[in-house]
Amino acid sequence: NYWMHNGMLLVDGQKMSKSLGNFKTVKDIHDQHPPEALRFFMLQTHYRSPLNWTDDAVREAKHILDRFYLALQKTADLPAEKVQAPEAFLNALQDDLNTPQAIHHMHETLTNLNKAESDTNKANLKSELQAMGQLLGILDQDPDTWLKGGSSATLEDGKIEELIQQRQ
Repeated sequence: NYWMHNGMLLVDGQKMSKSLGNFKTVKDIHDQHPPEALRFFMLQTHYRSPLNWTDDAVREAKHILDRFYLALQKTADLPAEKVQAPEAFLNALQDDLNTPQAIHHMHETLTNLNKAESDTNKANLKSELQAMGQLLGILDQDPDTWLKGGSSATLEDGKIEELIQQRQ
């Protein structure tokens, strides 16, 4: 029902091309970086804007996710309620899928969470942060696992085959 044109993919400021030798496969990238960091990296750029791939930029995206997960780890003992993402965040997504602006709202929430003093306020901000992350497909892992460099989002071969069959 929808046709969308995405921006050009660049590698270190140049168009990705086999002839230039700067071609990267998904497998190569996946072996070097956690999938969630890749997703977050891509979400930081509007889908119609050129995306400049650099390993440093992906590492920075992982570092930012570390900060989000650290805040979730520090508030792990606080209850998280199922809430709707804040209106400003939703408005950003409804404005031509403006994920960079939506992520800006996540950063504001993170700052407020880190500055919050009462447990009630921290719990509310944690819930909002998780609701925003869920809509973007991030922050759904166990913070301890993420911060130790692991990934709780791996699928076993049997589950992968089951999902393939469901899709077909």
